[in-house]
Amino acid sequence: MPLTPEVSAFLGPTVAEYSDIQRGPASLVLQDRGIRFDDLVWLMEAYKFVDPPGIETVVDPHGVTSDVFRLGRHKETLPPIPWADAEAARKRNRELEAEVCKRREGETP
Repeated sequence: MPLTPEVSAFLGPTVAEYSDIQRGPASLVLQDRGIRFDDLVWLMEAYKFVDPPGIETVVDPHGVTSDVFRLGRHKETLPPIPWADAEAARKRNRELEAEVCKRREGETP
């Protein structure tokens, strides 16, 4: 997928917040620019080819280890948003639709 490193870096925490159904720094930055998650569906889908979802072992504050399903990557510091405005994000999202669908067709179940 043709995602720049800057876009991938921002999408990591964005996808993580979206999959955790929580509002965080990425959600707030998107809201400030007038960008909704549904404006980024193809970008977020493209991100999964760059950083596939997976099982991650975590240790909670009490020392209990468990496996969790991870989508995206939370970061201590949110990378800069890569789009100047909502229309730039929507335009890039539309550009990726055909490529993501084509890539999806090539996947085996």
